[in-house]
Amino acid sequence: NDESISIINLACIQDSGHTINDAEAKQLAESLAANTYVTELYLNVIELSVRGAAFLMAFIRSSKSLEILSLQSCSHLDMEEYTNPPLVIDVLTRAALSNTTNNNLCVEFDSCQIARSTLLATVEASSSLSELYFATPCEMIVDGEDPTLEDISFSRTMECLHVTQDPFDTLNNRSLALFLLEISVHLPKLVTLGVIDLNDDIPLDELLTKSRTLEELQYTRTRQNNKDALTHRPLIDFLFRTDSLKRVYLNLPGISVQQKTQISLAFEANRSIVQVWQNPVICPNLEKYSLRNSNFRSNWGDLSVTILLELFPIAAAVGVRSAQGRSALFQRLPSLLCSLEQFRQ
Repeated sequence: NDESISIINLACIQDSGHTINDAEAKQLAESLAANTYVTELYLNVIELSVRGAAFLMAFIRSSKSLEILSLQSCSHLDMEEYTNPPLVIDVLTRAALSNTTNNNLCVEFDSCQIARSTLLATVEASSSLSELYFATPCEMIVDGEDPTLEDISFSRTMECLHVTQDPFDTLNNRSLALFLLEISVHLPKLVTLGVIDLNDDIPLDELLTKSRTLEELQYTRTRQNNKDALTHRPLIDFLFRTDSLKRVYLNLPGISVQQKTQISLAFEANRSIVQVWQNPVICPNLEKYSLRNSNFRSNWGDLSVTILLELFPIAAAVGVRSAQGRSALFQRLPSLLCSLEQFRQ
């Protein structure tokens, strides 16, 4: 119970690191039995059996200090070779889900094969996780019948989800990324979504426009797929359509001039984003558009607008009742109120 030790890293980075075995797992579990200081535990489990994983369950279930449990099941010497069955990942993940004393716990997956049933368990109502993080591309093992997401009771503690896709794409990896994004729409408390190396064939705009709780989007590209240059069209369409997003973080090395122009136009049309971080600088005006929205919200955020639908044709009434109609109306309010702003001052 050494207070100077808060991070235990038994994972591999490139060609260095450590893989824990069953005997070491037992020793580690004994040493952690009364620990109250460890906040992060990183484990490479390629040599761990279910019996070895069971030794660590008591600490994972009961720790009040643990904030990150990271599971790695692949040697970084060969990222394509998964050497551990998903059952060990399932055992350790479910131990984290049953930790009811900690409402600030994140489970991170690094180069894992994960059963679909395990993924569903992390986001169901019984889960106490606050964050799910896919540090590198992982693969989903389809087990059991296809779930009907509308029939599932989802977690009310999950606030952050980070999805990483292989930019060179494999079928299983794409299935995992798409499945997680479909789930994100149903999480009633999800505030932050991070996507890394998402390809254009994932309908980001169609999926995320359905979310009414999402406030922050972190969109990152680390590697360029030379086979097919990205258009970032799903991202641009989503920025045009969303009326709930507040913060956007864009890390887009190699973005083209045309794409910069399209993203700038999306920000100009958007009326909800109040904070933006960009690398490289896409357009200096993005900060100006965000400041405009921030000022509008601070001055007119409590404004109540009544629209007499009988003054409009039926088609217009239907439009205002729809999400697209409300968004279109909201986009025109600032220009409508610009003279009122001077009157209020």
